[in-house]
Amino acid sequence: VEILRETLRGFKNVEIIQKDILKIHDSRFMIHESYKMVSNLPYSIATEVIRKFIESTNPPKLMVVMVQKEVGKRICSKPPKMERLAVLIRALANVKILDTVKKSSFWPQPKVDSVILRITPLIYTDEKLIDADKDLFKKIVKAGFSHPRKQLAKNLSGELNFTRQKVKDWLFQNNIQASQRAQTLSLNDWLALAKTFK
Repeated sequence: VEILRETLRGFKNVEIIQKDILKIHDSRFMIHESYKMVSNLPYSIATEVIRKFIESTNPPKLMVVMVQKEVGKRICSKPPKMERLAVLIRALANVKILDTVKKSSFWPQPKVDSVILRITPLIYTDEKLIDADKDLFKKIVKAGFSHPRKQLAKNLSGELNFTRQKVKDWLFQNNIQASQRAQTLSLNDWLALAKTFK
């Protein structure tokens, strides 16, 4: 940080905040004006930081971040291998892998390769935002992925305290088979489940 302060000493439009990004209240950095985020995110908290920003009341207009390659692939995963992380993030933002950065590009060299992600919150696009309760949506997704190797109906029944038949009827209403597993559902499937939850 001291090197950064020395390097940017002459810039009047720069403020250096030396704090844990996950512990800073949203109002401290999420200003009312539009802003963009560019970061080489610490691998250990990358997904938490991304979700903190895109779930805020005033998300960045654009995020360009570098994350561990495996994390980037998880965020961009699709059925039949879609992951919970991908569902939660892409319900709120468009995500695209722009490039791969080899571990040999860094010194000291990390153990893994990285990718650069472009993340555009849906609030700034023409795409439809979630029209279901966001907390309910997250609860359903969490329940569905609670035991990824088990059938979806069993997970939802156990985690949401529903009878198996009620869950089967709910899934059937949305053209989803009770025998499917969570990773085979699309984002639209999860959104439909949240909208038809009773």
